[in-house]
Amino acid sequence: FDKMSTPFQAIVWDRVLPLQTLDQAQILAYWQQWGERTNPEAQCAPPSSRPAPSSIAVPSAAPSSSAAPSPSKAPSKAPSAAPSPSPS
Repeated sequence: FDKMSTPFQAIVWDRVLPLQTLDQAQILAYWQQWGERTNPEAQCAPPSSRPAPSSIAVPSAAPSSSAAPSPSKAPSKAPSAAPSPSPS
């Protein structure tokens, strides 16, 4: 960026807007003019206004608390500085 011709530049797909100051209005106008008109990449389809299919599972509000967690076989150890060996 040391070799830029101006302190600020707005860039949109091979088009450069050189700016002496950071001018938000000028950058937004530049985007309105060139933003998605020169984009060489394929665009995503706009979102559908149809409701989501009913086959999507909706999680319940809270898990059941009636089942107690099973106790572990041995208490956990304090972390060590050495990494644990990977299982083979």
